[in-house]
Amino acid sequence: LVVARTPAAFANLKSQFQSHVVKKEYAVLIDGEPPQDEGTIRLAIGRSSSGGKMAARPMSGEDDKDAVTHYRIDEKFPVATLLTVRTETGRTHQIRAHFHALGCPVVGDTLYGLRRPKRLPSPRLFLHAKTLAFTHPTKDEPLEFHSPLPAVLQLVLEKLRGKG
Repeated sequence: LVVARTPAAFANLKSQFQSHVVKKEYAVLIDGEPPQDEGTIRLAIGRSSSGGKMAARPMSGEDDKDAVTHYRIDEKFPVATLLTVRTETGRTHQIRAHFHALGCPVVGDTLYGLRRPKRLPSPRLFLHAKTLAFTHPTKDEPLEFHSPLPAVLQLVLEKLRGKG
């Protein structure tokens, strides 16, 4: 979460987000495995016809917006994969919709999860913002913030590793 204290700082931060220079990295556990060890997902994001959700698809309508998600595998498990995910764009539910479109939804996702038995119980959505980096809006110096994985998500990983 970034909060601007002045209108000038707000304008600067807004510009950084719009020009995609803000670095946003996430720890994401997906059900299954992506097609490659690292890759880029380029699918537009638009409202789903089923309501309440966003859909990732090739650009098809005027309401669709281009969305780009980069990922790399950090650790593989028999039924899941831990990824570092970086978004270029910041569309609503982008990560969730993109991995749902690949057939490997985010673990714990009750909205975008595939209709199959719950193989990986998680107390919450396994999507954690771990790094945020941008330029200070008034001092023009780089800032980078890191957030450790919450204990409840660390416990999920420990169970997958056979330690919990």
